[in-house]
Amino acid sequence: VIETSGVLVLPAFSLGRTQDVLFDLHWIVAENPERYGAVTFYLDAPSARSMHQCMFDAFSRTETNGKNGKVRPMWLGKQMFRWLDLDDTDPADVQRMLDIISITLNVPREVDPSLVGAGSTVAQAWRPILSPVGKRRELMESGVPRPCVIVTGAGSCDGGPARAWLPHLLGDASTIVAMLGYAPPTSIAGQLLSLRATPLAERARHTGCLAWSPDERVAIRDIRAAVVQLGGYSAHADQAGLVDWLIWEFKGEWKSSGRVVFVQHGADDQRSALKDAFESRAAERGLPVRTVLPDSGEQWFDLDAGARVVDDRTSEV
Repeated sequence: VIETSGVLVLPAFSLGRTQDVLFDLHWIVAENPERYGAVTFYLDAPSARSMHQCMFDAFSRTETNGKNGKVRPMWLGKQMFRWLDLDDTDPADVQRMLDIISITLNVPREVDPSLVGAGSTVAQAWRPILSPVGKRRELMESGVPRPCVIVTGAGSCDGGPARAWLPHLLGDASTIVAMLGYAPPTSIAGQLLSLRATPLAERARHTGCLAWSPDERVAIRDIRAAVVQLGGYSAHADQAGLVDWLIWEFKGEWKSSGRVVFVQHGADDQRSALKDAFESRAAERGLPVRTVLPDSGEQWFDLDAGARVVDDRTSEV
């Protein structure tokens, strides 16, 4: 992207994936600030941004071990401290780690300048890199500064800001779209991934298109952007692991992590198979677990009513 003065688009799921990517981008810049100083970074993911304060509050939380009286972070793993050569038992280093997380998530926090020199050279060079998006349409029309990296919401590319950015950028040969995990073949991300090995000359012969709606379409013959897939960001368990996570045994008693499960991601047959696996295990152990599938994109599930809502009319599940 630097060499071509291009744009890198990173579609990412809002919870977990986006934060991992932001951490890695900040690390890359901190490792070599001079090399990446000319790159502009955007986070255009409203759903992710709305979660960041809550996530930072969780990372800040501590607990006391009742056996030895030691206080430790509830959610911050020791590996984070080891990566950045910080001491998880040193209050100053813990505060520096929280500074680094607040910078990564763009959460307002007064950084203590006396702690900036703690840790590795990467920790010492950690700085804010995200530029405000402001009004997306105006930014598109005026043109993003180049080279540029855009972390955008909707990892499947079917909706969210990705739906706005991709039609605007796919026709540019200096654009790279990097997928960060599995994408169902029928999703926009999956269709883009199927073009990875298709040369531009062959794409020009293609008669298909990417379609978000009848009025939102990009002809495949016009897609000049490179499409790549980055490994290492998929983190959830397979079906067996998810079933074991949902229904588990503790001191001879079977328990469930939740009474209602919303199965969102994956193709229809995969979702149905996971639903059957959940309900089969729950029935075996005599636990009341209900599984909800996204039967219609036009429906919402009202958690208070415990039922689907269609056009403000509640229907039973």
